[in-house]
Amino acid sequence: MQPSERVRAVRRWAGARLRSAPLLALALDKGPVDLRLVGRTLLRAALLGALAGVVGAAFFWLSEHAAHWVLERGVGYRPLRAAGEELEGTHAYETVYRPWLLAIVPALGALLSGVLTAGVPAVRGGGTDAMIEAFHHHGGQLPARSIWRKALASIATLATGGAGGREGPTMFIGGALGSWVADLMHTSERERRLLLVAGAAAGISAVFRTPLGAALLAVEVLYRDGFESDALVPSILASVVSYSVVISIFGESTLFGHLPRFPFHPAHLPLYALLALAVS
Repeated sequence: MQPSERVRAVRRWAGARLRSAPLLALALDKGPVDLRLVGRTLLRAALLGALAGVVGAAFFWLSEHAAHWVLERGVGYRPLRAAGEELEGTHAYETVYRPWLLAIVPALGALLSGVLTAGVPAVRGGGTDAMIEAFHHHGGQLPARSIWRKALASIATLATGGAGGREGPTMFIGGALGSWVADLMHTSERERRLLLVAGAAAGISAVFRTPLGAALLAVEVLYRDGFESDALVPSILASVVSYSVVISIFGESTLFGHLPRFPFHPAHLPLYALLALAVS
């Protein structure tokens, strides 16, 4: 074989190997990256982050003040909060504890939540499952009218001491905002699904003030194994913008403080053992 033929043979072999590489084959199959599409998606993610920051801040403020008036002033029960979640005007003060109300107030909150969610199946439950189902089965579509229903129903539950947290409702509300923004801007189904995930990340970031953690949670909660890689960058951008909006309203603070040191008494160990047997 002549040297020139050897060179051509090596080139053919190298080209075949490169084309068979999974990442390169995928890139060649998708074609060149459309920078205009990337720019539009990032711009929409930034606008969505600002909107989710305002809505998330309002949701956090309303839920905290509602819990303050219902549980603290009404029942006399002060729920545990992280150090950075204390709002001005909701500090501790002397009040009368009424334990018998704890059997009534959560039931009333659940009744009000049920009335608000009646006829709208999408807003029932925690909210995370509905967002995941919308991503996989409904093209990223969540009804915009469900935003206020979900927010009010969640506030009714949280403010009355109901079982639940803010992560599910905020993911649902942020995802619904992303779906709404996509409908306003007439995006494709693929872009709507990305904005749904970015909105969910922005909602988590607004309430828990964890921009990177919120983005990672939003892109990996969709699958049992793996994550939605295309939504990672829009989710990070929307989360950072949402976080910036929230800290500009409430200020920047450390969410978790330092707990006081508790003395260790060996005599308490049998009591802990009995407690473990009772709850297991």
